[in-house]
Amino acid sequence: MTVQLGRTEMENNMKTSKNVFQIGCNDSKVEYSAIQGCAYEVEFFDEIIIEEGITRIGYCAFKGQSRVTKVTLPNTLKEIGWSAFDDCASLTEITIPGNVTIIGDGAFRGCTGLTSVVIPSGVEKIERDAFRGCTGLTSVVIPDSVKTIGTKAFFGCVNLKEPLFAGSKLVVWPQATDKITIPSGITEISALKRLLVALG
Repeated sequence: MTVQLGRTEMENNMKTSKNVFQIGCNDSKVEYSAIQGCAYEVEFFDEIIIEEGITRIGYCAFKGQSRVTKVTLPNTLKEIGWSAFDDCASLTEITIPGNVTIIGDGAFRGCTGLTSVVIPSGVEKIERDAFRGCTGLTSVVIPDSVKTIGTKAFFGCVNLKEPLFAGSKLVVWPQATDKITIPSGITEISALKRLLVALG
């Protein structure tokens, strides 16, 4: 079932599809298969399901959805816009589909409930602050396809237990440990300044 976007429709449908919000291409705040910016900055939902056909999530689309714990993304999705899920502090379950190529600025900033993230092999760019302040994260997998990782993309992820590598680059030195083993194939350490400080 698709819940329409108008406030009256949302309130009426919440009585029958309690706390689960399903979003499709026919919704009024979806334009050319993209969810518009600031579309759903409300705190109604415990779960969000985005249907197949949606290709982009606009800026701040779900920012501040503090109650949502699970988001289902479609395989057709190509871009997660800046601050799309910013400050969704209760979010614990999300799978980024393989067709996504860009994770925008601050897309998951402050999602403190996330404990692990697997970046799919289609992603080429993780923009600045994308996972900043995700204090619950203990593991992140970054594929070789990622060509760019923005400034402070994982800043404040204080519970990461392993370093983050993007291809032949060491990009994040974990704060939760004082010792790591650098594999022989690593040719660049973009976290060098922090590494030198850590080594004294």
